[in-house]
Amino acid sequence: MKSSRRLSMTISLLQVLFLIAAAGWHHVLEWYLVNHHLVRPDLLARYAGVPLDIVIKLNFPLSLLWAPILYLTRSYFSFSTSAVTVLLDIAILASVALFWYVVTAEIQVRSCGGSLIRSSKKWLEVPRAGVFILLGICAITYAFWDARRLLLIGQLNNGQVYWSSMLDGIGGGLLLLVWAVVLIRSSIKDLRIALR
Repeated sequence: MKSSRRLSMTISLLQVLFLIAAAGWHHVLEWYLVNHHLVRPDLLARYAGVPLDIVIKLNFPLSLLWAPILYLTRSYFSFSTSAVTVLLDIAILASVALFWYVVTAEIQVRSCGGSLIRSSKKWLEVPRAGVFILLGICAITYAFWDARRLLLIGQLNNGQVYWSSMLDGIGGGLLLLVWAVVLIRSSIKDLRIALR
């Protein structure tokens, strides 16, 4: 039990560090480009956005929850150095840590035949499994949309696709497809158990 808790804590910490590193790289490169008068959106998207995109795809289910919140807060608050930014950053980091702690614990419990999130009540389990299947379908859709975006970038650059775009497209697409398989497969298994 102690080793499984330690593993969950380690994976949670690594995920938080990945997010901090990706966001830090994005801000440092953005600062450098702005201060050296190289404000070109293509450079920022090519080199600064890729690590952050991959971390977002790695945290896909959580990203879907945070996307509308971040969109709405950016629409109504200025983000220079406000307290709202600090609170949102802390909330995002805490949610990533908690999310991966639960994911790791769920994997460990499922390997023994149980589940932390499966409900014994059919009226709760069926909608939860349906939502997870829908999340899996969303992950597949996002993977295909992102691959299409990669093809369009290549067409806009006269057939030149940058290594960073390839890494984002292939690596990020694989992460999304893994999320899709895990979410759909586990939900179908849970539905079968609930409907017995």
